Amino acid sequence: MAREDGSQAGQPAIDPVGFAGLVEMIGPDMPEVVVDIVDTYREESTELLEVVASAAATQDEAVMLRPVHSLKSSSASVGALVLAGMCADLEQYLRGIGSRRDIAKELAAIQAEFQRVDAELGVLRDELAGAGA
Repeated sequence: MAREDGSQAGQPAIDPVGFAGLVEMIGPDMPEVVVDIVDTYREESTELLEVVASAAATQDEAVMLRPVHSLKSSSASVGALVLAGMCADLEQYLRGIGSRRDIAKELAAIQAEFQRVDAELGVLRDELAGAGA
């Protein structure tokens, strides 16, 4: 169920099964690699959101498409399924599928969800970094 800020009530920012799948795919004995992936995701996602926000401010929806698509894909890969779904919805609109959307409201919801994702990944990252020490 969507809340007023666009996030999903009761849904974790990071799906535990999805994140565990990432750890398993990389190898549970290589937490430092997962830490690097998380760090890269957090940094690059921040940059992607800045590009999207800049393009939204100038109402340049064509420029928004690539970073929204990239954020969708990378979010899914780290288990940020709610964020990935929000980006997928916006991507569909940007590709001309669906009815008119309030881009500013959707972007605000995506940014709020990213804050949840970033905070949760920070905790998971610290746990992994401790496991690799």
